[in-house]
Formats: sequence, structure tokens, C-alpha cells
Amino acid sequence: MISSLRRHHRQAFLVLAVVLPLIFAAGLLVRRSAPVAEAPPVKLPTASDRSGLVAWDEAGLRLGSGADYLDVVPTGAAGFPDILLYWSPGSPEADTPGSQAILLGPIDGVRAQRFPLPDFAREFDGYLIAWSLAHRRAVAVRAWPKGGLR
Repeated sequence: MISSLRRHHRQAFLVLAVVLPLIFAAGLLVRRSAPVAEAPPVKLPTASDRSGLVAWDEAGLRLGSGADYLDVVPTGAAGFPDILLYWSPGSPEADTPGSQAILLGPIDGVRAQRFPLPDFAREFDGYLIAWSLAHRRAVAVRAWPKGGLR
């Protein structure tokens, strides 16, 4: 009884040793490539364009804005990890950016970025909030006048 079970197990493992790598290789060959979203063409501020940017020293950034976007250019190390940029119609609460805050995106800290602004950021006063995920608090808050920075 034991010898017959050993023989069946040996045969099953030999078949699996040959078939499983073939199935894996076939799966790699027929898989589809991951879709890549095309980024819209964006002209970020170059070094010569940065003279019109407004300093936001608490967050280690320089800001510029257009009709429907916000340019963010890091000036150096922010000193805080994982900073997220929010726009909010009200100032942040103690432990959250606020219930009405809208996430604009994560701040890279190395390269210039352009964030689209919500429509009502052009119509209402609000706040830009640099929020540290690691520290769970606002690193810097800046008043945002309707129509953007001038």
C-alpha cells in the first residue's frame, strides 16, 4: 500500500514539475500589458518662469497659479515625509484637513508639479493645506483668495 502511494505521488510530482513551469510561461506570454494613462501636455514653470512664483516657506514650496491650475515648485527639503496638498473652503481641523477639503495630490518634493484646481476654488476664498500623513497634522496653511494667487 505504501509503495503504491509513493509511486503515485512520485508520478504526480514529476508531472507537476513539467506542467507548472509550462503553464507559468504560457501565462506570461499571453498576458496583456498594463494600460498606461497618457498625461495631458503640461507646460511646467521653468527656471526663468519661477520669478513670478509666491514663496510658501513653511511648506518649502513656491506657488504659482493660473485660471484652473496650481503650480508647485519645491525650494528644498520640506522636512516632513508624505505631504499631501489640499484645498479647503475652511481652515483645517485638529486631526484632519477638514470634511470639505479636496485632495489636489501628493507633493513630490523634487520636481515641479501642476495640480488642477476645483471649479469653486476660483469662486470662493479658501485655504491651501500641506498635510503630513506621517505626523497626521497640517504642516503649513496658506489663505487662498478666490481667483488664485496674483
